Amino acid sequence: VRTVRHEAAHAQLSAVAPSAPVWLHEGFAQRLEGIPSEEREASQALMRRSRTYVPFPSLEGSFLVIDDPAAARLAYHQSAAMVAALEAREPGALARAAAFLAGGGDPRGVLEAMGGLDGDVLLAHLDAEAR
Repeated sequence: VRTVRHEAAHAQLSAVAPSAPVWLHEGFAQRLEGIPSEEREASQALMRRSRTYVPFPSLEGSFLVIDDPAAARLAYHQSAAMVAALEAREPGALARAAAFLAGGGDPRGVLEAMGGLDGDVLLAHLDAEAR
């Protein structure tokens, strides 16, 4: 069921916003999976403990070019945290992103169109979710 939800989310986002960046695709798909996997929770706990994250511009391209499996997993799991943080701060952020992209918006500007996010806000969101 989790896989079907994940892949259906990709199909839905591709239909309305084919230019959506990978982080948005993966974050949206993981959001619709339901309960987070233990692996995702472990990655996000690592981000909280180490106070680090993948620089957001690094998440614009394909995750398939990331050679290290642990780094690729972190990129996927950070994407889920980014979407969750944006939605928590700005309800409707996903709808705004889809509308922005469907209207021809530059995929590099979708983060701002969703209300903006930086590393400190992302880590604060992860901290709040862990409580």
